[in-house]
Amino acid sequence: MLNLKAAGNIIISRWALLVLLTALVFAPAQHALSQIPSPTPLTPPNYDFSSLTWLIEEWMTDLPLDGAALIVVQHDTVIYEHGFGRFSTDSDVPIASGSKWLSAALLLTLVDEGQIALDEPISYTLPYFTGERGTITMRQLLAHTSGLPLADCIHDDTVTLAECVASIAELELTARPGTAFAYGSSGFQVAGRIAEIAGGDSWNGLFAERIAGPLGMMNTQYEVTSNPTMAGGARSTANDYIRFLQMLLNDGQYNGVQVLSPDAVRMFTLDQSSGAPIAYTPHPKVTTRYGLGNWLEVITDSGVGTQLSSPGSYGFTPWIDTGRDLAGVFVVMDTWAHVYLMTEEIHAEINGIIDAA
Repeated sequence: MLNLKAAGNIIISRWALLVLLTALVFAPAQHALSQIPSPTPLTPPNYDFSSLTWLIEEWMTDLPLDGAALIVVQHDTVIYEHGFGRFSTDSDVPIASGSKWLSAALLLTLVDEGQIALDEPISYTLPYFTGERGTITMRQLLAHTSGLPLADCIHDDTVTLAECVASIAELELTARPGTAFAYGSSGFQVAGRIAEIAGGDSWNGLFAERIAGPLGMMNTQYEVTSNPTMAGGARSTANDYIRFLQMLLNDGQYNGVQVLSPDAVRMFTLDQSSGAPIAYTPHPKVTTRYGLGNWLEVITDSGVGTQLSSPGSYGFTPWIDTGRDLAGVFVVMDTWAHVYLMTEEIHAEINGIIDAA
């Protein structure tokens, strides 16, 4: 007859052996797991940008106000920041058409919320746009294919935005909507009025709430007037605007806040002019296509823009390079035609340094 005490000791001994074997089997695995490094954020290497600094310094004697500034970010890390002459990355300057990218982004926040549809006729919101003018869409307004002519009221601060847009509705179209690309400002002015109606606030109020506030762009604003110029009336700094570009590179998110949806950000990378013939363009490369408030400087074979920009007539040049996860802002006061040659060299120099590393 089995002794109960002895049987208990046998059971306990077998249990202890099982625990020991389990520890021996799993301990190496647990040790191995503990040795796997935690994932670390992608950070750029320490690039040598001395040749880039030298290149810009060489231009200083050719610049009207003897100054420039450049900031470049990769993987959310500043890899280059330098002021030249009287400029720094905090210098407040008029950004002219650099405003278009910001304005289009504000409109797209309303698209994200379903308050505006890109392909809805503007007559739904502005019934005084009649006939063919009433068939113009928001997409066409932001892609310069609306057919609207340049209006004198755009820079008139004695009228309200509503009054300016009402007068634009009376102008004859230069082309049927969607049939020609003609770079201009009237479309953005009309889009701005639609934003005010849909968003229930003034343009400046909407911009502060939807773009400047979430991105911390405290030094960026449009003219303080009842008729701000959406296509070219903003002022900003390199340090402010780079935040906007970082948001675009991060699929619309900045500091944990989703400013734009990924689908909205994708709109900037596509040719929104639908391949319409180019009737007028100020771009030095006359075949360059357009997104919504931005140029498609480099396009893949599949038709997606990988280098986007929105330069202003005074030379302020912001850009993003999605392939290198890179954004930059070049600040200068000069003509775009002159500065374009500089920015081409800047891009080539930066890309060469990064790709070599």
